[in-house]
Amino acid sequence: TKVVLGPGTDPGVATLARVNGRRTPIPGEGGHVEIGPVDAEENRIWPHIARIGGRIAGDMTLTFPARGGVYLSGGIAPRIAHILTTSGFRESLVSKAPHNALMAQVPTDLVTHPAPARAGLSAYARTPEGFYVDTSKRRCGRQAS
Repeated sequence: TKVVLGPGTDPGVATLARVNGRRTPIPGEGGHVEIGPVDAEENRIWPHIARIGGRIAGDMTLTFPARGGVYLSGGIAPRIAHILTTSGFRESLVSKAPHNALMAQVPTDLVTHPAPARAGLSAYARTPEGFYVDTSKRRCGRQAS
């Protein structure tokens, strides 16, 4: 399983999992996940949780679990490559006590392909049998009536 993150004003999150030997893209709305306290009770608890270790991309990695890696993609990611390599992003991702050793084994990579969505669609078009993509409610490949 791999996690793909698109940093920006509304971060996108998707997962690429293998199901019965086929690649299965699973889109998500991870940019809207609560990452902090939202009421008075949680405000009292938050300082104790925050001390345990960093959260954001690592949370998605543990949720799926993404042993295949974390990939930063989208229009902004390549433009902030220098920040990603010097900001402590990797250290924060790994800091997921008590799972630090496991997280240290998860690779991270920056997608620099100029058109990654087009490349993925091309791979699907060439070998659709290698993917599980539900197209039953989509018009792709069907004659318009």
